[in-house]
Amino acid sequence: MIIDALLKLTLLLSSLYFVTSQRTADRDVSITIDVSLDYDVSSPNNVTLDIAKSIFSGRGQQYQYVQHPELFKDGPKNVTDLWVKFIDAFQYQTPCTVDPSNFSDFVNAAAHDIPKDKTLLWSKTRTLANTYSQSGGRYFTITDSLSGYLVNDLDFCAQKQYPGVNFRSCPPPSHQCQKGAELSFWREASRKFAELASGTVHVLLNGSTIAYSNESIFYGYELPSLREGTVTEIRALVVHDLGVRGREKCGSGTLLKLQADVRKRGFKFQCTDDPADLRHLLCADEPATSSCRFLDNDHTSSGNQIQNIFKTSAVRVVLIYTFFYWRFVR
Repeated sequence: MIIDALLKLTLLLSSLYFVTSQRTADRDVSITIDVSLDYDVSSPNNVTLDIAKSIFSGRGQQYQYVQHPELFKDGPKNVTDLWVKFIDAFQYQTPCTVDPSNFSDFVNAAAHDIPKDKTLLWSKTRTLANTYSQSGGRYFTITDSLSGYLVNDLDFCAQKQYPGVNFRSCPPPSHQCQKGAELSFWREASRKFAELASGTVHVLLNGSTIAYSNESIFYGYELPSLREGTVTEIRALVVHDLGVRGREKCGSGTLLKLQADVRKRGFKFQCTDDPADLRHLLCADEPATSSCRFLDNDHTSSGNQIQNIFKTSAVRVVLIYTFFYWRFVR
């Protein structure tokens, strides 16, 4: 009976070892798939005025009643009124003469409190910033606010002919078109978004290029709008493209100018190069990059630890089985 029990125990541990190894592999595959999924937005080149209005209205309800109802305890915004203010800002104007201030009525009407320490500004890191923010779960970017959420990924511009707006084909932003409706909207919305920030403000910057550019919305509209006394600290998170040698790091290049500008405005300043959580997000999409080899090391180490536990246990059982066999059977 002792021999049979030991034999069954050996088979059980062997089965557990196989199943656990298989489940570990399956779990790793699932995690890789989950974190690498990106929200894909179809090209809006067939969007008409009516379709844009429907998108705007639906997003307004979704944001206020489902996504962030906690931000509207005093009652929801009138989405129809917001739509009118938005369209009035650029309707029947020439495409490149829409001033950012035209959108002030709209962004003021759509404004709401942003939770303290939750503001995330960015420059040249849009996709990563939106992933990192988790739609307001971790931080709030401009597109996680109501005004940005309503308009995000829509192409729009002004035109003189009926219906006075265009959601299908617009001139791209350029030095010849610095006051297109879309660019002007994001400038004004970003200014207001920064004005509502409080506590610690994070800014996600790309160190593989000019991190702090004087042509960026962060430089021209957001940083000047942060309120002294309400905002206490600016924390710069500097990321670098995978496999590309960093051009600028904390304490060098334009980041020195950022540090000086921040302190001149009365805020504390902190800068971090390639924070671990952001590095993991970048590597989720490009795990084979040489910069991401640490992931393989971590995975191999964890996997080996699990496997070694079962291997050691199995070896011990075999040895005990052999001992009893030779001691009592032979």
